Amino acid sequence: MNIRYEGRELQVVFEGRTNRSRPRSVRNEPLQTRLKQALERVAPNVEAYEVVVSAWLPGDHPPGHQGGYCQYSNRTLHLEDVDDPKDAIVWNRLIETALHELAHLIHGPSNDPHGHTWIHLCARLLAIAHQNQVYNYQLAQQHDMAGSDAYRSHLMEQVETLVSDTSLPIHH
Repeated sequence: MNIRYEGRELQVVFEGRTNRSRPRSVRNEPLQTRLKQALERVAPNVEAYEVVVSAWLPGDHPPGHQGGYCQYSNRTLHLEDVDDPKDAIVWNRLIETALHELAHLIHGPSNDPHGHTWIHLCARLLAIAHQNQVYNYQLAQQHDMAGSDAYRSHLMEQVETLVSDTSLPIHH
């Protein structure tokens, strides 16, 4: 939906969607349940939040947020449905995206959403997920994943360091 303001046309985004009249696709409830169980193994003490996995229509997510986004206002992680979550690479990508968005939710809104503090938090979640066999950081390093090369390189370096840290708490 667009509005005109002082001679300019502005795009209005409502909960990540640019067109409120277009219905959202059906949610993948079994995948949501599986993903929520995996996330609870990684970060069991996070304040309540919702995970929504649905097939996205064009405009269902903010520009530049392919795969997932975090909605702070209602503590919801929105994730795009995947073709075959039984495939290890596909599952790894979904877990990484979910933990990326969970790190945003935990970190909170920021002027530097992918800054040093956030990267350390995200790396910590990924390392715990790896130690709990929910995520495989070595597999992630071997395949194209989300994010720029510099961002991914820095994140994976921190994950590798944390995985070798025996003092990292492991939740089962």
